[in-house]
Amino acid sequence: MKEAINFLENVYSTNLSAEFSFLEEEEREWLSTELEKLPKIFIGKERRIAIAKELLKAQEFDRFLAAKYPGLKRYGGEGAEGMIPFFMELFEFSAQEGIKEIVAALPHRGRLNLLTGLLDYPPEQIFLRLRGEKDFPDNYYATGDVLSHINASVDLHFGENSVHVTVLKNPSHLEAVNPVSMGKTRAKQMLHKDGDYGEHGRLSDKILNLQVHGDAALMGQGVNQETLNMSHAPHFEVGGSIHMVTNNQIGFTTPPERGRSSQYCTDIAKMIAAPIIHVNGDHPELVLKASRLVFDYQRKFRKDIFLDINCYRQWGHNELDDPSFTNPALYKIIKSKKQFLMHIVNN
Repeated sequence: MKEAINFLENVYSTNLSAEFSFLEEEEREWLSTELEKLPKIFIGKERRIAIAKELLKAQEFDRFLAAKYPGLKRYGGEGAEGMIPFFMELFEFSAQEGIKEIVAALPHRGRLNLLTGLLDYPPEQIFLRLRGEKDFPDNYYATGDVLSHINASVDLHFGENSVHVTVLKNPSHLEAVNPVSMGKTRAKQMLHKDGDYGEHGRLSDKILNLQVHGDAALMGQGVNQETLNMSHAPHFEVGGSIHMVTNNQIGFTTPPERGRSSQYCTDIAKMIAAPIIHVNGDHPELVLKASRLVFDYQRKFRKDIFLDINCYRQWGHNELDDPSFTNPALYKIIKSKKQFLMHIVNN
C-alpha cells in the first residue's frame, strides 16, 4: 500500500497533475496510462540545452527592451518563460506529424518574445515601431497598430519536416480573437480538403488550431463560453483545438477569488468535457512533458484539451505598473525569487 501511495503521489500530486475524471472511459484510461509514464520519460542533454537557449533569448530580449525603452508597455514574458518549451514542442511535433499549418490566437503576454524568438519575426521591425517610425510607405496615411497586436506568418523547418505558423492580429479585447482563429482554421481545412472536406482522414490532419489564453480573460470573457459551445457543432468544429493558459494567477490587480466563482480558471473547459493538464511553469522539463501529452491526446481523440501553466508576472499587468501597491504580499514573494534561469544554469 505504501508503495502504491508513493507512486500515485509522484504522478498526480507533484508539479504536474490533471483533471479528467469526467471524461469517457476510453479517454480516462488513456490519460491515466500516459500520465503514469511521464516520470520515467528522460529529457536528453541536447534538448535541455535547446530549452535553456530559448529561455535565455526570451529573457535577454525583455532586458534589452527594458533598458532601451523604459517607458514601453510590452507585456513581456518575465515570470512566464515556461511557456517557451510548450511552443518548441508543439511546433516540432506538428511538423513531424505532417501538419501543414497551425493557426494561432495569442494574447499580449509574451507575444513579442515568441515572435522574435521561435517565429523569426525581425526585431528591427519592432524597434521601428518603438521609435515612432511609420509601418507604411510615405504615400499611405496610416499609423499601424500597437505592438501587442502584431501578427506573423512563417514557415518553420525541423530537418526534412516543416510547418507553417500563422499568428492572427489580436484585438485589445483579448479573447475575441479565438472564434476568428477557429473560423480561419475551418476555412483552411476546406481549402486543403482536410477531414470532412476530403475523401479520407480526419479534421485537423493538416490544419491545427491553437488558442493561448490569460487566466482571468479565459474565465471572465463570455466569448470563450460561446466559442467552446460551438466547438463540436457540425460545420463549426475544427478537429479539436489545443488550448494553453498562461496562468498569471491574477487579472490586472484582481486576485482569483474575487474574479471568478470556481476553483480553477480552466473549469470552463469542463462544459465540453475537455481534459486539463496543470503544470508548474518554473519547471520547463515538466512543461515539455505535459506538452507532449497534450499533443498526443489531441491527435488521438481530435478533441479540445487545455494545458494550464502556472506562472506569475514579474512586473505587474504591464511594465509601467507597480503591483506592490495592490498585491504587496504576492510581490514580496516574487521579488525574493532568484532569477528563473539561475536554477537551470546551476543544474
